[in-house]
Amino acid sequence: MRGYTNRELISWNGKDYADYVDEVFNEKQGTEGITLTGINQGGDPIFDIERAKGLFEAAKAELIESGALTEEDFPIKIDVINDMDVEIAAYSQAMYDFINEECGDIIKVQFNTPATEDEDTDWGSISNNYDYSMWSGWGPDYADPNTFLHTMCIGGDMVEQLGFGD
Repeated sequence: MRGYTNRELISWNGKDYADYVDEVFNEKQGTEGITLTGINQGGDPIFDIERAKGLFEAAKAELIESGALTEEDFPIKIDVINDMDVEIAAYSQAMYDFINEECGDIIKVQFNTPATEDEDTDWGSISNNYDYSMWSGWGPDYADPNTFLHTMCIGGDMVEQLGFGD
């Protein structure tokens, strides 16, 4: 719903799946009229950066107090593969710059730009040398909604390529 699926993926009893998701979200959040369809950077109707920072600070304090992490573990470093294509890289760079500007004390995005096509292939699909990726090379089949679900389950089709594997 936040950029991975789209409206008209599937309907039930004549109602679009996305409308059901919106209804459930609004009911559980006590809100009205908020839609989760699409991403609007800087204008997200549900993301509150100050609230997120407060929740992070509480979690950080708890992790340090428990001994699971130390102050030196922060900000959290996230390795991403930057695209070799200059035009595409500019778009991802703008998003990551926004993250670093708004959340630099929480996370720090570290760019790794492959120097060769072989390195790009290796990092992206063989050694999975990154924590997070904006590209994958494959997407779910809109004709089969189950393919969306299977991409994110344990052992799913896209878990490793999205950087969420072991």
